[in-house]
Amino acid sequence: MRIKEDLNREQLTDVKSNISGLMSHISYLISHISIILILFFVVSTITAQDIHFSQFEQSPLNLNPAQTGLFDGDYRFAGNHRNQWSSITVPYVTFSASADARITQFKMKKAFVGVGLLFNTDKAGDGNFGTNQIMLSLAYHRIINKDSTLIISLGGNFGYNQNSVDYNNFYFGNQYNGYQFDSNLSNDEYFSQDNLHYFDFSLGINTMYEFKNNYKLNFGIAFVHLNSPKKSFYDNDDSELPNKYNFHSSIDIPIKEKHSIVPSIVYYRQGTFNELYLGGKFRYALKDVNFRNIYAGVWTRTGDAAIFMLGMDYKSWNLGISYDVNYSKLKTVSNGQGGYEISLIYIFSRPDDIYVPKKYQCPGFM
Repeated sequence: MRIKEDLNREQLTDVKSNISGLMSHISYLISHISIILILFFVVSTITAQDIHFSQFEQSPLNLNPAQTGLFDGDYRFAGNHRNQWSSITVPYVTFSASADARITQFKMKKAFVGVGLLFNTDKAGDGNFGTNQIMLSLAYHRIINKDSTLIISLGGNFGYNQNSVDYNNFYFGNQYNGYQFDSNLSNDEYFSQDNLHYFDFSLGINTMYEFKNNYKLNFGIAFVHLNSPKKSFYDNDDSELPNKYNFHSSIDIPIKEKHSIVPSIVYYRQGTFNELYLGGKFRYALKDVNFRNIYAGVWTRTGDAAIFMLGMDYKSWNLGISYDVNYSKLKTVSNGQGGYEISLIYIFSRPDDIYVPKKYQCPGFM
């Protein structure tokens, strides 16, 4: 009996040793896989997750800097809010605000200038990968023909960008105590920095043309990240933000009185990643003085989601609400839920100067 008990104890000791060794290997693998996942998360976010909106037309300075000041009015203020993937993980939350003005005070024959300021902020994923941008936009608009039906615009923006990541929100194998995850344990990892800063600039060209049948065509292309700024949390000089190209086009087609359909296409390409939007919206003009137009639109972001949009023009305000319905392979976990988006634009026009005749003092007669 004594011999059997000793054997059982030795076998139990061997089993415990094997389990301990196995857990050690698992902990080692989890630790290294965590680092790989962090690197993948950071790199993929940097190369493929530029700020973009489903309501691309409602964020003109993000779409193309050549659209700075290209509107009917004197001042334009735009705000965009997007909340995405809340059904899967920590939602990607994006906010954008811009203000631009149409400068006509300069005495330029058949031309005017636009100037604007753009601010973007974004939080993404478990690591709260943060993006903050502030950009100054300038554009020159040239009226080509006599009846002002063709306008060609050139624009650019330049600004400051900041990115951050919170490593405390990640999980590491060294924080596994043998039974469960313990956030109080050190992860025993070293990260050189959690913030980075860089400057960036882009250029764009835009064309607007109105046909004799009142069809209005708009198309343009923007070249983004022309300086390919260095972006790395690991002091890697080989890590660059790839150039990005935004191509966009739309045409306003009248169908009855002031009603129209506006088909559009937008294509983004950055490095090996690309996005294609196809669809359009219907504009219904109202006879109400305040509620001027209502909109309904449908687009597809090919291979990813369907986008449904409703909007309206009220006085000088334009409001848009949209929702992305995910139909890619991710729908298995997203249940088709993509994200909602809200846009708001306000255009202010200065009142026209009223001509007041000069006053003359009549001479007095005795």
